[in-house]
Amino acid sequence: MLNEKSDFDVSDLIIEPLSENSVLASSALFFQSFANKFNKLKFSSKAEQQSLFNELWKLHFIEQSEQQYVASYKGEIVAAFGICMATDKPVTNLNFASSALKLSRQFGLLKTIKATWICSLFNHSPDDHEAYISYIGVSNQFQGKGIGKYILRWIMEYISKNNNIDYISLYVAQNNTGAKKLYENLGFTVDKYEKSLITQLSMNVNSWFYMKYVF
Repeated sequence: MLNEKSDFDVSDLIIEPLSENSVLASSALFFQSFANKFNKLKFSSKAEQQSLFNELWKLHFIEQSEQQYVASYKGEIVAAFGICMATDKPVTNLNFASSALKLSRQFGLLKTIKATWICSLFNHSPDDHEAYISYIGVSNQFQGKGIGKYILRWIMEYISKNNNIDYISLYVAQNNTGAKKLYENLGFTVDKYEKSLITQLSMNVNSWFYMKYVF
């Protein structure tokens, strides 16, 4: 693991599309960042939990239902994020069902179904002119260094070049005041407030802000 550097410069980050070589690092960052959303899943160990999530993440990568990226600093992946647009259509994969069945046999049907269900709650079907940020995960070791803000600005610049997109959207939990403030500082505004019994039962989170950045 790369030691934390006092001379860290966010401009040294390298952002590139997720690849087979970076899938596991991306998986670890996602589930590290949103671990509290999976508290209702009971595993015999952290290793078993991460192993199942790694396999689900690989299937998600193969499906290509969104654009995923990783950010590296001096050779180490320190952040990962996903963007979804209406043009991102899942790739038909005949091996998906058989792979899911294998996971059920390895980890148990109930655990596999629950984990898959919770992961699906991060998905959103964007409108034709919408770009949706499905997640941003930053390594605990590099929290508080402006990486999240840098990634958001990168996304805003990247999406601005797409003439078909009018706005960027995301969901943030009501109690995540730090993230909400960051989004507001970058120009996002609350479009609506939602309550969800489904996420309450699955994640222990029932209140969300749906936010937009309009070009």
